[in-house]
Amino acid sequence: MTSGNDIKFDFYETLSSAEEHVLRLKHKIKSSSNFQIICRGYYRDENKNPLDLLKFLNANELSHVPVVVFTKDKNGLISHLEKQAPSMDIRDWDHRLFITSSSQELITKVKEKKHH
Repeated sequence: MTSGNDIKFDFYETLSSAEEHVLRLKHKIKSSSNFQIICRGYYRDENKNPLDLLKFLNANELSHVPVVVFTKDKNGLISHLEKQAPSMDIRDWDHRLFITSSSQELITKVKEKKHH
């Protein structure tokens, strides 16, 4: 992304470190309509996925934050989330997660949110 887009990225290797970052910025995030999260489809070392992130956002009153999921296997991830979501009591995951395996689609989605 070029600097003219005025988009700032904070990268975290693990879901838990990203969650800590979100908690540090919680009040700022609550008052911002531009904040969004980009995550992976699966965090192998932590055995976590985007449903764990949604559960975290719900618990911290941040369910309004859009989540973009970047994965190599979009259909496989959707199938897994469909099976796992009911046991985690997350029924709106398919409306809250934008799942893509296309880097171009990811960039378009991030820019689109920035301009709204």
